[in-house]
This record gives sequence, structure tokens and C-alpha cells, in this order.
Amino acid sequence: MAGGRALPQATPAAAESPVDVQIGLNAPNEVTPDSDFAATVNISQVENFDATNYDVSFDPTVLRLDNVTSGELDGTVIPIDIWNETSPGRYTIVQNVPGLSGVSGSGYLAVLHFHTVAAGQSDMSLSNGVLSSNLAEEIPATWIGYSVNVISGEPGGQESPPAASPAEEETTEPEETTEPEETTEPEESTEPEETATEPPGETAGVSEVIDASGVFTIDVTTESADGRVKLTISKGTIGLTKEGKLLSEISIVKMAEPPAAPPPHSSIIGLTYDLGPDGATFDPPITLALTYVPGEIPVGVNEESLVLAFWDADAGEWAVLENGTVDPESNTITARINHFTAFTILAYIPSASPVLTIKDLVASPSEVGIGESVTISAMVSNSSGLDGSYEVTLKVDGMVEGTQTVHVAAGESKKVSFTVSRDVAENYVVSVGGLTAAFTVKVVPAPVPPTTSAQPKPINWPVLWGVIAVVVIVFGLIIFLQVRRRLHY
Repeated sequence: MAGGRALPQATPAAAESPVDVQIGLNAPNEVTPDSDFAATVNISQVENFDATNYDVSFDPTVLRLDNVTSGELDGTVIPIDIWNETSPGRYTIVQNVPGLSGVSGSGYLAVLHFHTVAAGQSDMSLSNGVLSSNLAEEIPATWIGYSVNVISGEPGGQESPPAASPAEEETTEPEETTEPEETTEPEESTEPEETATEPPGETAGVSEVIDASGVFTIDVTTESADGRVKLTISKGTIGLTKEGKLLSEISIVKMAEPPAAPPPHSSIIGLTYDLGPDGATFDPPITLALTYVPGEIPVGVNEESLVLAFWDADAGEWAVLENGTVDPESNTITARINHFTAFTILAYIPSASPVLTIKDLVASPSEVGIGESVTISAMVSNSSGLDGSYEVTLKVDGMVEGTQTVHVAAGESKKVSFTVSRDVAENYVVSVGGLTAAFTVKVVPAPVPPTTSAQPKPINWPVLWGVIAVVVIVFGLIIFLQVRRRLHY
């Protein structure tokens, strides 16, 4: 990854005690307008990490944050609980490690997926950062930002030198071998150069980490832009194209549609990813890990029975990798592969069982006042030819809020809804069938009653004239009687 300008930013806690943990943004130094790039929130040498929250700020006239996906620390996925825009160009991110045991080691907390809006320079800062251990104690840390330049044309720091012809490669090899071994040994023994981690994205260049024989000179790890696919290639692995040429890049592309329907009595879990270049080979095999959402697993299927499958273009069918291993805690399935093609996760459905899954989880409205209601809804889909029932359980911040059993006819979908409210102003995470959403409770100020000035009531003229007429008539009658009496006497 190209180096950029780091923006140091320490928390007050870091100034009071020795700092062992560093959290920093890593991104390309230069990118082009109207393009996408990823920035990782790296973390180093943390012990018993359990939770964190922090703010990410940037110039919204230059960059736009489209998504935030999970990180990984020592092989453990660090999920994103909440990422909310608190003001233009400022987002709050909340993460929590599942379970009670802390995680130690180095890795990255999250992946920030940006889109460049216009040319210019934007500082990306980390602030209000808090790390917590599994004992609910704050972990002192330094938070380091970054600076990105959005320029017209090709980024200068990412240009690749022209590919050398076979003749040029042959002439350069003797120069490499004539250098004294004493000068190269220190470089080979430097630990930071032994592993390269490519930023998430659709493609990753590998030309600089493969020698003239196609051998990877260091360990390489790369993953998809959505963080659901990870490739690990060990140092010493031979990687070649289908034609036997040197690899220049590796791609992980999310497919809009799988190359074919799944085998009978099975269902594709999640998405299908095409690894490229197609037909590339690896010796020894490399490690492929795919992440799944538990709610995508059909009812009646044991999570540990999931399998990784690859598309066999010659046979025109899906083939199962027999060496796959499922980790229900991290929701990943891992296997060793020796070539590139399309890969996906399959669930084999027990006979006479409906295929019911949860999708489209929504919390509406996303912001309410204290005591106001929020509707949590999701769709239960039945993609099989059999009617079935699904027990839908709603959790709020990990605690069961309610359960409903939904009966769904074959081939149909049914909406299920829950209503919740909270008396404490804060952010809440809801989950149904492995899917998550969030809502925020805020303190809403009491409305100020409008000030009204006293106004005279309108005169009811018909009534008034009626009263006057009655008075006149009565008065006239009295006078008439008095006059008549006088005349009589």
C-alpha cells in the first residue's frame, strides 16, 4: 500500500501512561476522482481487547464514506455494531468482540470503503477513541490519522514499471545473484518485510512479491472489498497463470449471479465470488476463507455441515471441497485450494425440509425519542417447494426481546414485525437470524406552547338585535298601557 502522510492524534489516556497500542488509518496516498478505495483501521499489539468506539472525520466535499465492514484481530472477526453519521464528514463507529474472552495480537479493527467525490486533499482523522478490555478497563492507545490526495490522472505513487521482456529478465538475474549474500541476508531476516497485507478490494498486485520462477517471496494476505473473502498465500508458494506465466495480480470479484444453480437438495449461502485470474494454480495449496451470515442458513441445516464448493467449468457443475472447516463462532468456513475459479458456500437440505431464510431486516424509524416505538421488521422467505414454519427471535443488544413463529407457504415470503421502545437515550443494536440493524433513542425537548394574546370574543349580532328588539317591544308596551290608563281616568 502506498505510503501517505500520517496524522498523529493521541488520546488523553495515552499521555498519562506508556502507550503500547497504536491504532492508525492506512490508505493510498493518491487516488483519482470518482473512484473507490479502502482504508483500514490498523491496530498493533493489543491485549485482551473486547470493545471500542471512535470517530472518523474527513472532508465531505472530497470523500464519501459508503460502507464500514468488519475487521480481524488474530484470526477473530471484529464485527461492526454501529456506524452512524453524526455530522457531515463525521461518523461514529462502535465495535464489540462476541463472547466474554478478550482477543490479543495485531490486525485491523475495520475497513472503511470510500468514494472520491472531487479532486482535492482530505485529512482523515481518528478521535474520541476508547479501547476496552474484557474486564471493562480502558486500554491506553495512540490514534493516528491519515491524509489522502485526490488528483486528476493516474496516481503517481501507484504506477507500475513496464513489464520486462523474458530477455530482460534473464539479463537481470545474474546481477541479482552476483550481489554478496552478506548484503541481502539482513533484508531477508527483517520481520516486517516477511508479510504483506493488501488492502481490501477487487484486485491486488503481486508482481513485486513473486520472483522469476513464480515463487512468492513473502507471506501475502488479501481480501474482498466487503470483507467476506480472505486469501492467505504462504511464502515459498508457486503461483502461475493457467498458461504457466507469472502472476501480476489477484482478483476477488463478487458475482451478480452464480455460474449455475446449486446441486439438487442444496442451497447457495450468501454470495458467489470469482477468484482470478481464472485457472491460476498454486503449489502448495493456499488458504481460502469465506464468511457467512447465520440467518442465511436454511432451517433444519446444521451450521457445521456447510461446505465450500468450486465451479468445475470442465464438468459444468459445482464440486465440493472435502477439506473445509467451519468455525461457528467466527461464522467462517476455511479450505485449502490449488486453483482459481468461482467459489461459494453450499448447504445441503435434509430431505422433506423447507428452505426458510431471513432477509431485509429494518429498524424504523432509525431515530426516536424516549419511550417512542420502533418497528423491527424482516422478511421470512421460503425458497423450497414445501410449506414451513420459522421461529423468529429478536434480540436487542444481545438480549432476547421477543419470539414469533411464522408459517410461510412454499415459494412465498412473509413479513414479521416487532415493536420495541426504550427509556434510555443511546444507540441500540437489534439482531434477527444473524442479521443486524440499529436505532437511536434521543432526548426530545418538550414542545413550547405557543403564546397567545387575549382576544375579544366575536359579537353574535343576530342574538344582540333580537334582545334589543324584545327590550324595545316591552318598553313600548309599558308606555302604551300607562297612556291608556291616563286617558281612561
